[in-house]
Amino acid sequence: MKTKIVKVLLGSVLMMPMISSAADDQSISVSGNFRVRAEGDNKTDMFTDRDYTSLRVRPQIKFTRDPSLEVIFTPQFSKVLGEANFVTSGAAANTKTGTSGTTTDPTFNVHEAYANYHPNDWFSFKAGRMIVSYGDELVVGALDWNNTGRSFDAFYTRFITGIGWTDIFASKITENNSSTATAPVAGDVNFYGLYNNLNFGNYLNNLDLYVLYQSDATGALPTQLGAAGIRAASKFSGFDYRGEYTKEFGNAFTETTNYQVDAEAGYTFEHSIKPRLAFEYFTAGKTYNQLYPTVHKWLGYADLLGRKNISGFVIHTEAQVSDRLKAKLDFHSFTRVDTGANLIKAGGSAWTSSSASSEVGSEFDLTMVYQASKELKFTGGVSLFNSGAYFKDQFGSVNPTFYYAQMEVNL
Repeated sequence: MKTKIVKVLLGSVLMMPMISSAADDQSISVSGNFRVRAEGDNKTDMFTDRDYTSLRVRPQIKFTRDPSLEVIFTPQFSKVLGEANFVTSGAAANTKTGTSGTTTDPTFNVHEAYANYHPNDWFSFKAGRMIVSYGDELVVGALDWNNTGRSFDAFYTRFITGIGWTDIFASKITENNSSTATAPVAGDVNFYGLYNNLNFGNYLNNLDLYVLYQSDATGALPTQLGAAGIRAASKFSGFDYRGEYTKEFGNAFTETTNYQVDAEAGYTFEHSIKPRLAFEYFTAGKTYNQLYPTVHKWLGYADLLGRKNISGFVIHTEAQVSDRLKAKLDFHSFTRVDTGANLIKAGGSAWTSSSASSEVGSEFDLTMVYQASKELKFTGGVSLFNSGAYFKDQFGSVNPTFYYAQMEVNL
């Protein structure tokens, strides 16, 4: 222990001149995010009532000496308050140990760590661990609602043109080939993408065309999943719309029901409270693979359902109640596309049911957002899910509820 303390102190002393020099050259900038959220999940798994408080801190450090090159480092501390963590070293390694009111600290992880090289105004290249997010995050997103969020270990290139940009990325999802075992080991999972964004003016600010590909060699028979999609979105004269279609292909599928559609149109009225009314329609086939989405944003805040074998509509309303307070109320209606196939949960695992009904249920989501200052925001909400016959046939008259209160600081 004494040796570790000496090493830490010595390292800190040696780093101080470097940090001071860098700061003098204005080559280090620091920003960050703090979030704490208390929430209650009552029967959102159809069985249990749970309440807990999660905490997340993400400082971001940007090192820049050459204007064309920067290094981004975003460590992250995230945990559920009072929850035991796995100890990673020492005699208690790989066992769960409490970290509140004890002499054990929780772990500190890395959310992003990458170099960004941009020698001119039309080209950039990133390498390392980073957030990858596109469009409305229906297919690939940061999943920021989750207390940890989602990052990719990837190489990422962007080319900027006069009417948009083109991204090419390659990411490693699962690495098995680095094993030193003498016996054969499973292969890797790799995820690749080509994403184009075009701007054609007010009525079509975003026209996105993309192709994604995932290879999975972890099983006895390697599988390939491809996806091609188109997205359009814009805002003009009070109107707004977005729409996206994705079609998947490859030997990962045995049927052709691997597609998703999500479209929304809305209008914001000219009034002091800026009321907005919108209608959304969505559907996804029974074999669709939702890949890496932010489901929470679109399929109900109670997070019961994922994007597979599901269809329905949403009525969105919102209003700026005051300069700082915004209110949102959404109504979701869910049905099952194929009554011979199960639904999935938000995380991708299956809801198993012997029900023959297509009636899944409906959900009301009320959300309040209070922007106390530029840096400080409070959010709270309540979700009420009314189970349809699909759930009632298996779980009885269970109507899940979800509520939360959140404070977030951005510096």
